[in-house]
Amino acid sequence: MSIEEHLDALLVAGEATREEIEAALTHGHAAALELEADRIRLTRRLDRARTIPDPALDGVVATAHEELAGVTAALQSLRGRLADVAARFGSGARFSDRAG
Repeated sequence: MSIEEHLDALLVAGEATREEIEAALTHGHAAALELEADRIRLTRRLDRARTIPDPALDGVVATAHEELAGVTAALQSLRGRLADVAARFGSGARFSDRAG
């Protein structure tokens, strides 16, 4: 199960233990950091490719743009899910009574 699916499952269930929420948010933030690192890496690759006017790099630039768009969309989606979980289970959260 992906972190996004896990976060969605928590939102649908409507209740979770404090440990489940903290673990999900921790894993989600770690995944967001990985995506952010990918986004920075791709941006730097694009910046370098733009400084070299070489038609042979056009394919690399196009591919990097597509990757960057995908990573940016995934990062925005994950950040949205993390915000939803934090808002849903933040202050005044309903945690289940079952042990975590």
